[in-house]
Amino acid sequence: MNVYNYNPDTGEFTEITEARRSPADIEEVYLIPAHATTKEVLPYKKNFKRVFYDDKWNYVELTKNERIKYMTYIYELKKKQNVIKKLLTKFFGWKYDSRYGKVYIHKLVKGELNEKEQFVPYKSQFISLLKIL
Repeated sequence: MNVYNYNPDTGEFTEITEARRSPADIEEVYLIPAHATTKEVLPYKKNFKRVFYDDKWNYVELTKNERIKYMTYIYELKKKQNVIKKLLTKFFGWKYDSRYGKVYIHKLVKGELNEKEQFVPYKSQFISLLKIL
């Protein structure tokens, strides 16, 4: 069961998390953390933030300063992602083995795949790398 978390001071949506089951072994009873609700959050809407008040989700228009802050944050994040992507593609190569369904990551030596230095990342590591790229 998903729970929708919000900032305790502003009510602004922060993240979606999975509710834990009650340790009392009662069927379909979940623990809802503080500053969270089971009411589904409203979809994203440009220039608005989603705020939980009056026991429901509401759209609140972003102020000019908030829009500038978010645009700056997104710009900086994209800039960091581009740097990381360049670094990763400079030092690592990818190879997919369809026989085993594995992705091998190779260190690059002078731009060529080094077959001796390879590793198979855990699925979570590989997904994390792909999210960065």
